[in-house]
Amino acid sequence: IDGDTRAQLSGIDIGSDERLPLFVPADYYSIQSAIDAATYGDVILVSDGTYRENIDFKAKEITLLSENGAVFTTIDGNSTPDTPVVLFSSGAANYAYMDGFTITNGTGILGGGIDCASPTYASNCVITGNTAQSGGGIYLSNVDTNTFGNCNIVDNSATDGAGVYMATN
Repeated sequence: IDGDTRAQLSGIDIGSDERLPLFVPADYYSIQSAIDAATYGDVILVSDGTYRENIDFKAKEITLLSENGAVFTTIDGNSTPDTPVVLFSSGAANYAYMDGFTITNGTGILGGGIDCASPTYASNCVITGNTAQSGGGIYLSNVDTNTFGNCNIVDNSATDGAGVYMATN
């Protein structure tokens, strides 16, 4: 019941009204497979390591957390052509959250590291080594409700906006 003392798991409140986190790689072999399985409000907890994949939040209002921060947890886009490492696709009414990742080796047209087309809150991330035509690090697409707190956006390249590019109508 809300208000009762609750067990804590890596700082996540797991009271009786919450589901357990989805664990990567213990329960899901990749971050994307955990996102695919996630439903509204789910928390995905990612163990230390380098994950060579590109992920799409699929407009889901979920939370993606690294276990020990960006120094220990990397999402490496593996230079997949024309694909950002992280895509926050349009359609989400509320925020998707991401905390504690290094985002690298993305090569998107719009956003090499992160392409934001829905409300996003990212914190404690390092966005580095990405390339794109616009928004080497981050591309913001007509969304004015994005927050990037305590994120380092360095050593990205683009024709327009090596670090961040904000598109408007």
